[in-house]
Amino acid sequence: MALGFGWLLLAAAATTAAADRPLTGVSYEMTAVAEGVYAFVAPEPRTGVVQGNSLAVVGDDGVLVVDTGQFPDLARRMVADIRKLTDKPIRFLVNTHWHGDHLLANDQVREVFPGLVNIVHAETRRLAHKFYADYNEKAPKRLAGYVAEIQEDLKKGQTKEAKPLSEDDRVYEGMELREIQAAIERLPDIRYAPAEVTFTGEMSVYLGSREVKLIHLGRGNTPGDIVVWVPDAKVVAAGDLVVNPTPYSFGSYHGDWIETLKKLKALGATTLVPGHGPVMADAAYVDTLIELLEATRSRVAAAAKDGLSLENTRKKVDLGDFKQRLAGDDLWRRRAFDDFFVTPGIERAYKEAKGEPME
Repeated sequence: MALGFGWLLLAAAATTAAADRPLTGVSYEMTAVAEGVYAFVAPEPRTGVVQGNSLAVVGDDGVLVVDTGQFPDLARRMVADIRKLTDKPIRFLVNTHWHGDHLLANDQVREVFPGLVNIVHAETRRLAHKFYADYNEKAPKRLAGYVAEIQEDLKKGQTKEAKPLSEDDRVYEGMELREIQAAIERLPDIRYAPAEVTFTGEMSVYLGSREVKLIHLGRGNTPGDIVVWVPDAKVVAAGDLVVNPTPYSFGSYHGDWIETLKKLKALGATTLVPGHGPVMADAAYVDTLIELLEATRSRVAAAAKDGLSLENTRKKVDLGDFKQRLAGDDLWRRRAFDDFFVTPGIERAYKEAKGEPME
């Protein structure tokens, strides 16, 4: 069940035993990835309720934070941890893209440091405002609807399409129900705050003598993806251009994404902090993503050229080789790959192949 951007983007990677793990958005692992550069890495999610990674860059006279997640209490904890690392103020807040699991907690950082400057790509501000300006009004009703739908599925033992629920389906939907109900309880603390500063190409931010570059390498997972490059540390925060272990493809631009990832590699980073997943010390996973996107495009394009409909293209295109490489035999990772890369990805690649408009 795909439940939408922000709160519910990416299906989980876990085993059945994951039902006993803590809820999403209650913890992170803080790790120093370079001198004065700290990553806040969220645990791998179990359901479509997710939390993005964050980064803090400490300079001579201030701190730059990359992404805040969507859970206010966790963002407040991150700010407290940053204040333990340095007495310098958070001067800049950068969001890598518009998805709510990366920016809905911005206001919590602004409360502590009201003078900070929030910087995003112009498309990120446009889309974030479009989807979240009335978030507090619409989100409770939408999430309550998801809860009712899951409860009905579990009661009937089948989906609304009358497909029987397997035992694995029951476990997954039970985990998802618990995650969404917990998320609803945290809604009152969320206050969407639009960014004040936008750019479209590249800009530098200076923390005293330390330069941090904000770069739009091209479209990829969204129209306004940016990477945050710390040249003196060779660290890059990639946002959801890179998600590990299983990427997702909602609203993505496969052709552009491939070229954007190649440009990302060309930066020469020795440390890559993805939008979700563990910190990486090389580009091996980025190479795999490029292969996946190229294969998806070519297989879908061949089906479209043969005149197949989108429905029949879904039946014909097989990405099982990549599912095995990325998800292995893990049941929930395999589910994530199908639901959140294959399903939206084939549709996006099909529209691209047919030359159809893509928002």
